[in-house]
Amino acid sequence: KRWQETRDPRYKSTLNKLNREVQKWLRSIQNENWNKTLKDANIEDQTLYKILKRQDKESNIIPPLLGPAGFVHDSRGKAELIATSLENQFQLNQESLNKNMTTM
Repeated sequence: KRWQETRDPRYKSTLNKLNREVQKWLRSIQNENWNKTLKDANIEDQTLYKILKRQDKESNIIPPLLGPAGFVHDSRGKAELIATSLENQFQLNQESLNKNMTTM
């Protein structure tokens, strides 16, 4: 708050230092929690499988696409929407084609 009020560089350097310390501390806690989770997981009760599956699922979240009929959630619908969009974008311009033919 003092940095915002005064814009004193000493406060800014103190703020940056404290932010780095807090970030380092948070990373340390997250790392400890993750290590404890992995240590407690085992193959017999499927906890290791569940942890790995959850990690895999989180990285594959793809948001829905907005098409003319609304949001599209499934993969096939998204592929069709993208194909239609590309077809519309890369059509020949018939108007300029006709003008070139008449001027030659």
